[in-house]
Amino acid sequence: MTPEAFIKQKARQFVYFINQVLANSVPYSEVQLFSWDILEEWNHLDVDESSDISAYERVFWHAFYVIQSIDEELLRTDQYLRAELNECCLYLEQKTSTPPANCVGVRP
Repeated sequence: MTPEAFIKQKARQFVYFINQVLANSVPYSEVQLFSWDILEEWNHLDVDESSDISAYERVFWHAFYVIQSIDEELLRTDQYLRAELNECCLYLEQKTSTPPANCVGVRP
């Protein structure tokens, strides 16, 4: 599987988890566990680190980093952070054609 195909596949699932957490429908720990699963599977890919990554992948990794680096309370209360994640999700779902500003995700 190519890195691009991997990101497209995982993005659908990741967006689902993020949206569920933002709606308080699933525990925050679920998206955390899924994030670790993504990293584990990513490590099994043969990734050419010298190649450029797409805006889509940058947004994916940005959302990934945000989810991994914040705590549950901050996610529930910080409206700016929630809006940022929502914008990332809309782009990853391809409901908007312009990547959110300041999404500078990089590959792990």
